[in-house]
Amino acid sequence: MASATLLFISSCEQKTSTGDTQSSGNPEKTEEPFVIAPRLVNNDGSFELLAVIDGAEANKQFVKNLDIVRAQKVIIKKLNDETEKTDETKQKIADVEKKLQENTDLMAKIYGYKADSDYLFIPVRTALVKLVDDKKELVKKIESPKTHHELQGMRAEYAELSKKDGESSTEVQALAAELLKEFNYDVKLKYEIEIGKGVLYRKVN
Repeated sequence: MASATLLFISSCEQKTSTGDTQSSGNPEKTEEPFVIAPRLVNNDGSFELLAVIDGAEANKQFVKNLDIVRAQKVIIKKLNDETEKTDETKQKIADVEKKLQENTDLMAKIYGYKADSDYLFIPVRTALVKLVDDKKELVKKIESPKTHHELQGMRAEYAELSKKDGESSTEVQALAAELLKEFNYDVKLKYEIEIGKGVLYRKVN
């Protein structure tokens, strides 16, 4: 089975097929909502709109379904890479391939997803949520993919730098202060990102 590639938005600008450019503001400015266009062009290529996934639960289920498909592909590859395949190994491959096909068919029915295509998933509307005593508290609503991308990038950078240089380093502390200022994000607390609306595009060239 061919392997699909799913790209999360990597650019702060998207151009629609009409040539219009949409740019989102930073957290200190009014965020411009993402305009869902039938076709979208960016540095990764040209894409056509496939599905609008509305609601936190629906987006959580989409990501879960995608993770399952990815995990099954990894298992199949690992089993196929074994030098000597016993009858038991061959049966395991057949069983996982059957489950993978079932899950791929389900995603095709719900989202129009095909395993041999490449995709672009854009989190149009998200929310930063703080986890406190098994409860969730809304910290910030994020209304543009650009701002979402900035937040995720800063979180990843902080995790990498703090592991490498330690939390007491000047650069790490400066980044922690910026996260607090821009997003009210305290690095000492636990958070999660909820996707309220996402759009799925399929690459056409």
